Amino acid sequence: MLATTRKRAAPGATANDIPWLKLSVVSSRGSGTLTGVTTVQRINTQGGKLDGACDKAGSFRSAPYSAEYVFLRKP
Repeated sequence: MLATTRKRAAPGATANDIPWLKLSVVSSRGSGTLTGVTTVQRINTQGGKLDGACDKAGSFRSAPYSAEYVFLRKP
């Protein structure tokens, strides 16, 4: 499990795309594939953007999207 904090964000290629993100790992737990990861990036996003307000508190809305996730370790 990784806990992250947002380092940077950049808009997607179109107005319908969720932003690209760069996250810094601030803590991690366990020992697995993500052990030692220091940065997580979400890039090449397509879709996912919702317009307007929710109809009521607690309502659920979703929008399909695709993205690539990059996990980086410091050498």
